[in-house]
Amino acid sequence: TFLHVIKPEFGDAVKSKPNSPELLQKSMKMFLKFMQDGILTSDAEESFYIYQQKKNGHIFTGIIACASIWDYFGNVIKRHEQTIADREEKLMHYLEVCDFNAEPVCLCYPDNRALSKIISSASAQEPVYDFSATDAIEHKLWKVSDKKTMDEIISSFAKIPSIYIADGHHRIS
Repeated sequence: TFLHVIKPEFGDAVKSKPNSPELLQKSMKMFLKFMQDGILTSDAEESFYIYQQKKNGHIFTGIIACASIWDYFGNVIKRHEQTIADREEKLMHYLEVCDFNAEPVCLCYPDNRALSKIISSASAQEPVYDFSATDAIEHKLWKVSDKKTMDEIISSFAKIPSIYIADGHHRIS
């Protein structure tokens, strides 16, 4: 699993110091190995994903997408808590060594009919991925790559004046 990338010493008797260059290098090497072995791949075309988690009867569904850092600097992406400089430094060092972000930032937005319709339509289809993890959380992903629907997603988000950081203040900072 991806835990082998973010915890590359899983099962090792001797562990590197947390956040050490050695540990970060191991994460990067494992990530590259996953790419080389075809465990992780890149999509051939631009796309969004609808992602759903289900646990104990509760269902959480959203869109996996990239957001512009300029929306953060322009206060379109709003934060509700301050960050700690030391944690920001550790994350910057991590990104400098690993060159990838292993944990997404969770953003939320006000109810939006157009986005809800797209999510509902996509999630009515057969998912591309459907699995349960050892923590009993069910995961489903649907790929959205047709140009018309992607343009609708982009257009819908462009009309939302503010979105909010639910999790990941330090990562986005």
